[in-house]
Amino acid sequence: MNGTRNDVITGSAATVCRNFAGVPFTHKLTGAGRDRVAGAIDSVLGSDPGLRRIRLDETAGYIPAALCERGIITKSCAADEKTAVVYISPDEREAVTPFDGAHVRIRAFAPGLDCAGALERALSTAQELENRIPAAFDPEYGYLFSDPAALGTGVTAEVSLHLGSLAYRGRLAETAAAFSKLGLSLKPLDPSRGDSLCLLSDPLGAGISEEKVCSNLTAFALQLADLERRTAAELKNDKKFLSRAAESLGRLETSTELTYAEMTRLLGVMRVAVIAGVSDAGLDGIDRLLEEYSPAVMSASVGYRLDRHTRDVARAAAAARYFRGRDND
Repeated sequence: MNGTRNDVITGSAATVCRNFAGVPFTHKLTGAGRDRVAGAIDSVLGSDPGLRRIRLDETAGYIPAALCERGIITKSCAADEKTAVVYISPDEREAVTPFDGAHVRIRAFAPGLDCAGALERALSTAQELENRIPAAFDPEYGYLFSDPAALGTGVTAEVSLHLGSLAYRGRLAETAAAFSKLGLSLKPLDPSRGDSLCLLSDPLGAGISEEKVCSNLTAFALQLADLERRTAAELKNDKKFLSRAAESLGRLETSTELTYAEMTRLLGVMRVAVIAGVSDAGLDGIDRLLEEYSPAVMSASVGYRLDRHTRDVARAAAAARYFRGRDND
């Protein structure tokens, strides 16, 4: 399971935020101050062979949107006209964004359940920066941020999970409430997607070490994945769910147009059907459709902006090819 995708847990991420010593927090920086901070960051990362320097202000509008849809940068970063430069690794498993909640935000990704691997990568880049630019750090309170509640490690760890069975049973809210009591956050990755891909995270690290943040989150993610599988097993003989799965498969095989929200809902049902053991549709193929057919990602793949109708037709055709093709395997 570690380091690879599996039926419930699809990926892990670690975010390390740092402010620099002697520099006002981001919300108080003037234009000249932002330029100085950006220049300092670029002096370190601009020549790093492991990172590509991308000027968002010189790209087509769908490029930042596509990076956002794929979770590489945040919505606020994609929408902020002042964020001119981001640094992204060639494998797209690390992204560094200036002025995204702190002077610098380093986010690393790993497939499956591997918080420690993602954290190691993010901390390596943080250390590369700190070796040249002193961080705002207090021996008693740790790394410093404008929000006093964020003092400490500056680390957030996340695990993404598909929780379609719990969503179908109407148990996501109560599950999220239970994890909230443990200091963890469980919420939909993007409510507008219409599916049940959720993020389990330790928002602030609760003042504990980086390693403890990851080990705690890993343990809870395993418990949550087990709960999802057990809930899915209950659906194997649920006639209402079986009917919904058959209807979803039929729409995926025959629709001539699908919005992204429609497709994510249908694919979410099929994911549950696979975990419940009532469908042999491959999870890798389902996840590939989810990743490759979001609106901006589709435009980025062809190099120009696609209109909505063209996207909906192409998305439906891709889903039909995949699910009809499985009938011929």
